[in-house]
Amino acid sequence: MTWKDTPVYNAPDVGSAPFGTLAENLRYPVLNKLKDRLNQTWYQIRIGERLAYISALDAQPDNGIPVLTYHHILRDEENTRFRHTSTTTSVRAFSNQMTWLRDQGYTTLTMYQLEGYVRNKMNLPAKAVVITFDDGLKSVSRYAYPVLKQYGMKATAFIISSRIKRHPQKWDPKSLQFMSVSELNKIRGVFGFQSHTHFLHRVDGHRRPILLSRSYHNILFDFERSRRALAQFNPRVLYLSYPFGGYDNKAIKAANDAGFHLAVTTVKGKVKPGDNPMLLKRLYILRTDSLETMSRLISNQPQG
Repeated sequence: MTWKDTPVYNAPDVGSAPFGTLAENLRYPVLNKLKDRLNQTWYQIRIGERLAYISALDAQPDNGIPVLTYHHILRDEENTRFRHTSTTTSVRAFSNQMTWLRDQGYTTLTMYQLEGYVRNKMNLPAKAVVITFDDGLKSVSRYAYPVLKQYGMKATAFIISSRIKRHPQKWDPKSLQFMSVSELNKIRGVFGFQSHTHFLHRVDGHRRPILLSRSYHNILFDFERSRRALAQFNPRVLYLSYPFGGYDNKAIKAANDAGFHLAVTTVKGKVKPGDNPMLLKRLYILRTDSLETMSRLISNQPQG
């Protein structure tokens, strides 16, 4: 990652002539790490058809892109039922977080861009983040959408396709309401729609994700059905969020066989090039987290 305009060399040696410059705020795929005669580290990269080198003194290792996870969002004064639920954030906290991202110069990415990054096929800004909302709740269109639209940001909504409503429901902050067809269409300029399964967003009697007790064929059928149901809003449904973060080998195989390119989990961490595309990590930013905490979580630091 570059934080300044960075010279590019013909060989891993400061004695060689620089032939170009990488712009600041750029993630660039590293092919190899090398040591020169002075034991200084160099990164080997490819520019066009030629190999090139940048000094590790002029760049940072890329420790991954943060994929932020949200679910429900309410105003403080109307939140009487979900106040102690970690997956519910406040309008104030979310707005402050998005304002901070904008002021710090972050670019919000689509899942398509994230896939290009994971597969080492796309150069992205150093300050980049993915914003995701799981479930497809009505509060997303009511509260998150206006903030994101105001700042020109992009986000992804992982939709439980069986819960899409035919008509909008009257707003009730005391219940979990799901978006309607018209509400999804309203926010599609900001949100990309991807799958959170069709009927598998449930838990069993032991509070375990029901997906874990289903057969491979049952899971595959559900994944394919979800993709078909969401095609009216997005013909390129290529990404999956496992319900409740639950997955096993059957689910991973079914996700691949259903045609998904990437799948996200609830495991804490950032996404790096070369990660298992079916087991991508994410980060929670809570309503109680300070902006300093958010800055630390999403900065280019290794995750413990």
